[in-house]
Amino acid sequence: MSLPNPQPQSPLLTTPYDIRLSILSLILPTNIHLHQHSKHLSFSVCTGHTSADTSSPGKERLWGLTYLHPGDSDADLQARMRRYGRRLQSTWGPHWRCEEDVVRRREGEWGWDGVAGTCKSLYADVWDYIAHAGNLHVTDMTTLRLVLDGKGFLHVGNAFQHVKSLDITLVLPKNVFVAMGGEENTLISEAEQDQAATWMRSGPALASLKQLRKLNVWLDHNSRDYWWHLDESAILSPLVSLANNPSIELTVQLPNQANDDTPISPFAIERRARQENWVDIDDNGRTTMVHKLQFPIMRELEEFLAEDTGEVVSDAQERLLWRRGVDVEEAWRAVQRELNDGSYPQNAGGLG
Repeated sequence: MSLPNPQPQSPLLTTPYDIRLSILSLILPTNIHLHQHSKHLSFSVCTGHTSADTSSPGKERLWGLTYLHPGDSDADLQARMRRYGRRLQSTWGPHWRCEEDVVRRREGEWGWDGVAGTCKSLYADVWDYIAHAGNLHVTDMTTLRLVLDGKGFLHVGNAFQHVKSLDITLVLPKNVFVAMGGEENTLISEAEQDQAATWMRSGPALASLKQLRKLNVWLDHNSRDYWWHLDESAILSPLVSLANNPSIELTVQLPNQANDDTPISPFAIERRARQENWVDIDDNGRTTMVHKLQFPIMRELEEFLAEDTGEVVSDAQERLLWRRGVDVEEAWRAVQRELNDGSYPQNAGGLG
């Protein structure tokens, strides 16, 4: 693409640079998602992430869906389930509502990046403003690669050397995280190996962002399997130099798991509940919901047994069971079956 034309007839583009950025600050969002579209970077407003429902993580994604009533057709149920299923499968993690906004925009609604498409000169100004003033969100490995190596910016160069605040949210195939740990597995595809390699090379590129002051990293895999037996130290190794940099406020958010009481230096990891609601789609396209318990599981058991040992004690007991090789979820399912048929003994005292 050729360089921008001077356009002396434009009052906006002949205004001093600082004033142009001040004008853009009045019309553009500062909380911004970056994503790839038509082989180039695009941007959209971030409406904020949605916290998981504490009683049933994933249930919060029912937000805004029409409630069903007696007499509603199976077609109505399936339409609701399909939309709920898309939300549960969103690779944008807690930013699933932001992804829905982007999908609507691509289906015909006007988007903020329409401002950048006005002309080449304004395109350069818009991306420069975003890099300097925005809190940027990246939700896929391809976009992260584009941001860190400066590609995808047409004539504006590597504008993101000036980024101050970056939020990386990655929901990846479980095998990508397995590959990050260096495990040799013939079931790991070349594409999964490539994503893992991109992440493992990201440390120096992130460290080269000299104006970066805030980095938030949110990781999960897209499988209903537990976040368990993954090498978290290896997964976080690209971030070690940033964690040791006093100029950078680093936040790392990972799912709960049975070994989450083991510190990983130099990180202060924030733990969160994993999604428990999932969907299955059969060969006929019919969608059904599946509930998959995630650690900690025994809290739910205590509610059924009317016990109250406290979350700290309960979680510690459950960690010991997992480490001994006990399948706590299957044990809990067995208790449920016995409770349903009345064979579970009174005052049995949990799973231990």
